[in-house]
Amino acid sequence: MKFNVFFFMFLIPFLLFAEFPHFELHEITQSGFGNPGVYSGDINNDGMMDIVATVSDPPAIKWWQNIGYEIYWYDNLIASVPALYVCTAYVDEDDYIDVLVSSSDNRVLLYINPGENPIDWVEIEIAVDFTNPHGIDAADIDGDGDLDVLATSAGLGKICWWEQDGDLWLEHLVSDAMPNSQSACLFDLDNDNDCDIIGASSNANDIVVWLNDGEPEVGLTQYTVEDSFRLAHWVSVRDLNGDELPDILGAAYIDDEVAWWENNGNLPDTWPKHTISSIVNGVVTVIAEDMDNDGDADVLTTAWISDDVYVWENLNGSALNWTRHVISSNTNGVWAIHTAKLDDDDDFDIICGSDPLNPNQIAAPLSWWENDLLEPAGAGNEIIPTNNS
Repeated sequence: MKFNVFFFMFLIPFLLFAEFPHFELHEITQSGFGNPGVYSGDINNDGMMDIVATVSDPPAIKWWQNIGYEIYWYDNLIASVPALYVCTAYVDEDDYIDVLVSSSDNRVLLYINPGENPIDWVEIEIAVDFTNPHGIDAADIDGDGDLDVLATSAGLGKICWWEQDGDLWLEHLVSDAMPNSQSACLFDLDNDNDCDIIGASSNANDIVVWLNDGEPEVGLTQYTVEDSFRLAHWVSVRDLNGDELPDILGAAYIDDEVAWWENNGNLPDTWPKHTISSIVNGVVTVIAEDMDNDGDADVLTTAWISDDVYVWENLNGSALNWTRHVISSNTNGVWAIHTAKLDDDDDFDIICGSDPLNPNQIAAPLSWWENDLLEPAGAGNEIIPTNNS
């Protein structure tokens, strides 16, 4: 009897977490405004993650204060600027997180958070005449101990990075052969302790990496990972198969395809491709996070045409078998997706912003889905077990 009781108590945690979590919808704003870019960060240093988003109508960049309740958020204006994508980072090396924006008026902007209450944001122009900027990221590219900035110009077909040099931002060209470049990110792909660059060209259908040899001011070595990924719209990086080597994720809008390219340690020679799905209708964004706390990374996507938000469960940690969970199937114009621990329960929640790109359609509200690992799977998710759906 003692053995049976012990075995049952030992089994309880596995029973509780054997099913994929339930996600409960919470709307932050009313519908109709449009939020093509979303991110998170503890803006006011109160220990809770806040949300930063761009707003289409009227044009603005805002942050929503997390006050510790699930349904109440206080919105705060950062700037009345037309903007697309956004990210947060400690750019000026103080204790207050700053905001980086790709602005629709052809600028790359930094908003310094001085830590005041209320916050009086300081705008800094990193770049001007950078036509139709899209993807934006920040990391220490040149290894000098401060953060630099990376951005894409869809209009110029460029990817550039800006070196932080005191009060100056020095521009360095990564490539001017990335037509309609929508997305780029920074990550150490070859484990040599410097940041490499990963980018997508929608018009060239390319996924490209630039390996950093530690002297990025001199030059970066370019390698093509994929050249037939039609309308490559998004790239991100995560170790998907648990081999401690970062892999590349991509979303192809025309192909409706979500895929990943395996880093097998033989860079830059080979990148084996693995398709997660080829029927994600109008996929625009793909990221990865461990949503079920099982130790491996799952994949999250937004499907702009079908208005769907999906999480693809990594079934055995190999990233070769996936189960699709439909988090939402009616988020009109869903675009941006991000994850953060919003409710302080040590699991990752989902944040989504929408932009139907049509004045005759109404964008879905800025929303987040609460991850509750203790809720039974299926309470709020449609579960579709398949390897290619």
